[in-house]
Amino acid sequence: MPEAIDLATVAEQNLVKCEERWGPLPKRPPFDALFPDGQRFPRRFLVDFSTFHDENENPRVRVMYKGKPFGNELTDNVTVHVPA
Repeated sequence: MPEAIDLATVAEQNLVKCEERWGPLPKRPPFDALFPDGQRFPRRFLVDFSTFHDENENPRVRVMYKGKPFGNELTDNVTVHVPA
């Protein structure tokens, strides 16, 4: 099983890097702060990522939240052209 990546640590390290490069980040409310409760993202949540291969053996990632698909499946955005 691949090593788990702590997303909070990655985010914190990225914020430090950004602040070192461009200065302090501006304070902003969450983008969905003015939306009704049922249309806001939870402020903290866990998602599961699972990797699989499609019918053409291309890698894909499925994101699940509470056991249900969360958005579209992800690809590596690489297009491979095979000569006919």
